[in-house]
Amino acid sequence: MADTSLVGPYHLFLLEPVRAWTDPSRPAPELLHHRGDGTFTVDGPVLDLQERMTKWQYLL
Repeated sequence: MADTSLVGPYHLFLLEPVRAWTDPSRPAPELLHHRGDGTFTVDGPVLDLQERMTKWQYLL
């Protein structure tokens, strides 16, 4: 199921996941976490991608 109520004002789709898959050959896969400010963490190290995330800069 998808919620399309935010498509008009924000071009945003909210989707419901129906299935998940993991690679059994990777015993400890890394997790990627979006921190909401253009930065991400990958199980510890911080990736600063703020300069690449320019589409919504006028909202900051």
